[in-house]
Amino acid sequence: MKKTPKQATLQTLDKKIDTLITTVDNLAIATKRGFDNTVSKTEFTEFKSEMTEFKKNTERTLFNLDSHARTANERLDAIEKTLEPLIFVSGAMQRELREHERRISHVERKVGVVIK
Repeated sequence: MKKTPKQATLQTLDKKIDTLITTVDNLAIATKRGFDNTVSKTEFTEFKSEMTEFKKNTERTLFNLDSHARTANERLDAIEKTLEPLIFVSGAMQRELREHERRISHVERKVGVVIK
């Protein structure tokens, strides 16, 4: 059983052409929308200049922040070095004070002094 090709009529050809025109029109609309949302060379160049300036400013700011952080670290290191001996002295003084309090308490008990 062989299929015989349908013969094209003016109506079928007209429908096919209408469908094709609609498809081409839709493609043209989509293409136009795409170009409408595209930036111009001038806009892109301006944006590129702004981003380059932004990058330079950001790098400068980060450099300044890094410099300040390094300075703060150096100052903190110096403070720690200065305070380190004081911490040892403070610990020794606390031990001495506890020892004196213990001895005074012992003497007070021996003498019979009652502290309220």
